[in-house]
Amino acid sequence: TKNSTSRPSSRKDSAIVNLTRLVLLAAGDTEPALRVSAASMHGGTLNTGTRSLAIAQVNLRQVDARLARDANGHVRLIDAFAATDKPATTGAAKPASRWRYRVAAVQLQDSKAHLTDAAYQPALTADLDQITATLHELTNDNKTALRFDAAGHMVEGGHVSANGTLAADHRSAQGKLIADKVNLAPLQAVIARHTTLSLKSGAASAAAEWQYTTNDHADALVSADGSASIEGLLLNETRSGDRFFGCNTAAATGIHYRSSPGVLLIDDVRVIEPLTKVLIFPDRSINLIKAFEKGDQRMVAPAQASAQPAAEKKFPIKVTRVRVERGVVDYTDQSLVLPFSTTISDFRGTVSDISSDIESRAKVRFEGRIEQYGSAEVNGTLSPFAPKHYMDIHTKFTNVEMPKLSPYSATFAGREVATGKLTLDLEYKIEDGKLAGDNLILLDHFTLGKVVPSKDALDLPLDLAVALLTDAKGHIDIAIPVTGDLTKPNFALNKVVANAITQTIGKIVTAPFRALGKLLGGGDKQQFDAITFSAGSAQLAPPQLEKLKQLAEALTQRPQLSLVVEGRYDPDKDGTALRAEHVHRAVSNELGIALNADERPAPVVFDEAKTQRALEALYKARAGAQATDNFQTQYEAKFDKPVERVNPVLAVFGKPSPDQAFYEALYKELVQTQTLADTELPKLATQRATAVVTALVHEEHIAPARVTSAPPQPVAKSAKYGVETTLQLSVAKPP
Repeated sequence: TKNSTSRPSSRKDSAIVNLTRLVLLAAGDTEPALRVSAASMHGGTLNTGTRSLAIAQVNLRQVDARLARDANGHVRLIDAFAATDKPATTGAAKPASRWRYRVAAVQLQDSKAHLTDAAYQPALTADLDQITATLHELTNDNKTALRFDAAGHMVEGGHVSANGTLAADHRSAQGKLIADKVNLAPLQAVIARHTTLSLKSGAASAAAEWQYTTNDHADALVSADGSASIEGLLLNETRSGDRFFGCNTAAATGIHYRSSPGVLLIDDVRVIEPLTKVLIFPDRSINLIKAFEKGDQRMVAPAQASAQPAAEKKFPIKVTRVRVERGVVDYTDQSLVLPFSTTISDFRGTVSDISSDIESRAKVRFEGRIEQYGSAEVNGTLSPFAPKHYMDIHTKFTNVEMPKLSPYSATFAGREVATGKLTLDLEYKIEDGKLAGDNLILLDHFTLGKVVPSKDALDLPLDLAVALLTDAKGHIDIAIPVTGDLTKPNFALNKVVANAITQTIGKIVTAPFRALGKLLGGGDKQQFDAITFSAGSAQLAPPQLEKLKQLAEALTQRPQLSLVVEGRYDPDKDGTALRAEHVHRAVSNELGIALNADERPAPVVFDEAKTQRALEALYKARAGAQATDNFQTQYEAKFDKPVERVNPVLAVFGKPSPDQAFYEALYKELVQTQTLADTELPKLATQRATAVVTALVHEEHIAPARVTSAPPQPVAKSAKYGVETTLQLSVAKPP
């Protein structure tokens, strides 16, 4: 037929077309990009006059597609189908109108795909089979969006599915992606680019909603929100083949990715049953840091390696929280003469505020069990992506079984430890490559073994030193400070250790109670050169009585020693306590409560009407008739609010003032204005010294001539807890 313009036209409806063994080859390729075993079209209209093709349905079976992404990020098969509309050339004949096509539905069955990404070397590859897909509204009218729904099986293991829409101009898309137990082993090239690790196993699952757009400059803008998990992950160290990290399950929720501005945010990561190794090498470097230093250069594509800038900008990453449950950590320190090794089980804890910003500070808190009765704790902060820039980590290993040796003693002492338990209290601080650490070592019930050659060992009378430093329970503690510059290759730990040993021996002379620890039998934090009293009290508490009992045992074993007890008082702590005691008793008297001389008054209850009246009466008696009114005026001016004092009539019926804070302030004023006699504090110190002497002489049966007291004195330095009465060792006079 001919249309109104006399152009030939034809129309065919309800066409059925079958094709077999269809092969598509992109320009410039030698390998077919697409093979189709069978294709059929059902229903539709072909109109040559309007240059349009409408197809109701296309069925494709046993399609074999090869999608290859080159080093520049282009996929040739996709580029081959991109629209190539070009404007007409000036003066040229008007080109014929473009053909318009519309396929209502395309169904893909029993197909497979081979994916390759040459941006990595070796290239990333993945194979899919059992692919099924449906496309709706496949058209080039530049108006109708393409809808798709696809699913497939990963040959390496796993299942993926996706659905969504693609805009008619191909500049935007959105949809949902679900992956179920996809094998991660093919991602080894990605791991190798940034680490020195080998990905041995792992199955990933994910669910995400994504969006893709391009701007006028053809820049791809990608965003995704969802969750992901990995099961059976195993990463090994490439060089040694040893396990670096593995876990039963690692799940992340609240994942938010944006390509521009680039950022990856993760709300929560939960890691269940992780298995990892912490290894300190002989040069004191750590495998956790080495693994994430620059990866094997041979695994980076040559073209891309040369194009990378010298200082590559890191992609911003922020993780709110990482939780670890039921983990196992193998800990080894090879920096010692005899390497120390142990396993931490039931490892659990949290890392929060993780960020790739070098100035960020992630908070770390972990704990775990070492063998049956040992424990491990890790606390502190660090810059997670630049630990050499900043780290402040406190690690403590407690009650670790050491049946044969103490590696730390072997390093600085040149001797094995035949038996014992080990506690390590390690604190490492790194700032701009500068290391400052404190290593506190406690050995329990240990004995020295054979000599171990060590270039750092000093020539010391070790058996004598150990005998003086070990307490009655077999404890010995040593502090080893560590300082240095991690950026310099000549960092020498032996000099630091030698200095620590010298200081330790000095403590024997300057701190005789520590040197006689074997006789005192106390814990690692007890101090036997002082007896602690509660502020304002001369009564020995049960823990202090136990300390005196242990001290008496030492004096019994060393008859050449005598003890001088120096009664002490703290003008601040004891003064406040004694003034408060006087006020308490005065309040009790006002309330009509009779107290024995050694009876402690009950705490002041500020919200009771009787107590409020008693405080006012006591202040009035001490400061004058108008004193309480004047105090009220000052209080109201200070806090800018009126005070409702207790009503004398309503107080009879138990109605208190609601202004409890006012009466607390009035009580503090009474305590501050309470006077003490000049003899009260020295008398308290004398009573404390007498209590210590009495306990040693009458309860522990130490000869009176060996325990004397000195005149009372104020404390030289206020203690953190209570008030300390000091003890001094001296040589006993011969009878």
